[in-house]
Amino acid sequence: MPETYKPDSLVSYEMGAKTEWPELGHLTLDAAGYHIIWTNIQMETLVDGLGAAVNASKALIDGAQLSVSALPVRGLSLALDIGYQHARLAEDAPIIGGVAGDTLPAVPRFNGAVRADYRWPITTALNGSLGATLRYIDAEESDFLLAGDQYRIPAVRLLDVRAQLEMGRASLSLVAKNVTNEVGYSSIAPGPDGVYGYRIPPRTIGLYFQQELR
Repeated sequence: MPETYKPDSLVSYEMGAKTEWPELGHLTLDAAGYHIIWTNIQMETLVDGLGAAVNASKALIDGAQLSVSALPVRGLSLALDIGYQHARLAEDAPIIGGVAGDTLPAVPRFNGAVRADYRWPITTALNGSLGATLRYIDAEESDFLLAGDQYRIPAVRLLDVRAQLEMGRASLSLVAKNVTNEVGYSSIAPGPDGVYGYRIPPRTIGLYFQQELR
């Protein structure tokens, strides 16, 4: 097992643009594309049956991001975020069991989110709001394994909803995450008795009170 690992380095090229049309419901669009060269990448892998941080070879990452937001009517805000990444090894990396072209772990090819929030006055002193966010995370690969291929982590769709009451500097929020109780995994790895998956949190409901003091 290597006793130490070296620092990694990144060279990134990026181009983007941001525009806004106030006359079209305050529509804004933010788009960017990038190319990253990642050298001496630091990765987790299994060495002699133990987890270790090691330096692999070099990776290339090509990606793009698009964000769109709008305020079509008073009190209503809409937003859309879309991301794309193609992250892969540029050279063979025997120390992690990877070859050129293999996908980097924990990097979904696509991801996105759609958000909607509506806020309105209930009384002169009390405001209410309702909102929802639908997120999509594409399938991704697990950490590299010297003993075999990477495990495929399935794609997942997550729905969050929220409601809030605001009065001056105080607010009361009811938040429900993963409303549909989607079963998904943040990582998958081998264990002594088979393969283990680390689940994303199940449906979670919380009530929060916040008071600004100033």
